[in-house]
Amino acid sequence: MSAIRVEDLHQVYGAYHALRGVSLEVREGEFFGLLGPSGSGKTTLLRLLAGFEPSSRGKIWIGDREVTHLPPEKRRIGMVFQNYALFPHLSVGANVAYGLKTIRVPKAEIPGRVADALALVELDGFEPRDVHSLSGGQQQRVALARALAPHPKVLLMDEPLSNLDARLRLQTRLEIRELQRRLGMTTLYVTHDKAEAFSLSDRVAVLLDGELHQVNPPEALYRSPATLRVAEFLGEMNLIPVMVEEVRDGATATIRFLGQQVELKVGVSASWKPGESALAAFRPEATGPEGMFSLAGEGTVRGVSYEGERWRLSVDSGKASLTLAWPWPWLRVPLASGSPLRFSVSSEDMVLFRP
Repeated sequence: MSAIRVEDLHQVYGAYHALRGVSLEVREGEFFGLLGPSGSGKTTLLRLLAGFEPSSRGKIWIGDREVTHLPPEKRRIGMVFQNYALFPHLSVGANVAYGLKTIRVPKAEIPGRVADALALVELDGFEPRDVHSLSGGQQQRVALARALAPHPKVLLMDEPLSNLDARLRLQTRLEIRELQRRLGMTTLYVTHDKAEAFSLSDRVAVLLDGELHQVNPPEALYRSPATLRVAEFLGEMNLIPVMVEEVRDGATATIRFLGQQVELKVGVSASWKPGESALAAFRPEATGPEGMFSLAGEGTVRGVSYEGERWRLSVDSGKASLTLAWPWPWLRVPLASGSPLRFSVSSEDMVLFRP
């Protein structure tokens, strides 16, 4: 069953189209990442789901109920904002209780619900504390407790970790995922950070310029991007001009890569034809020393940089300039510029795009 369903959602501000026909489904109990750069429409979509503004066109369902025209308090949605939006003049307990009062929870129930919500985020007994006395991580937990206290059907999170330092962000990320698993709560999480989206989410949607480009589990999204634009947004790609030599059953294309014939699964929807120009694309990480992967290559090293956990090599193969990214144990002694290098490429991690 779908916990969230969006159908043909548009949002227009004058001449600017913030969302263009977005349709998606989030499954019950799923942690769903919404990933895109600044200005892609992520927060706009979240605001429409929460009911903070009306959509220009389209429909929204929460569970089996259409909520397109319902106000926020009628949607049973919890929201965690980027800036936490805590009330500075209220105590921690009063902040958490705020949403309960909005939905008219009986007064006698509120202290227990507040205590339960704070216990979920490991802030037991923090009710009387002033929010100014809390660390950034604790403020983030209070915001999360406030969102959880009304027992929402769906939790929406708008880049909630962006104000935390790197170490605390990683720790809080793990805590959020563990809490979501424990509660089984459907969560839609907006971020521009690929690592954050991938580490947290069951599935990730890529939103670019207001359009939904692809929805997949993180590994499938990274290894098999549907378009060149998605591929390049998610990370660096090596792009080699090739020609399609043969197509079988519409699902397998044969190309010649660095002098070797390679069969690639391309999917029936790709509609490749023999003689068509293409770009063979693979990630720098889909390479290794000679013999590690199925495709052999050789070239001349043009540059080497050490990045801590890995080496980045710039290699001239004679036909193209390539970037290889190898974990540091694979290259104990740095290569000098001008050194010959034999390497290998994983054909399983190669995809074809149109130029």
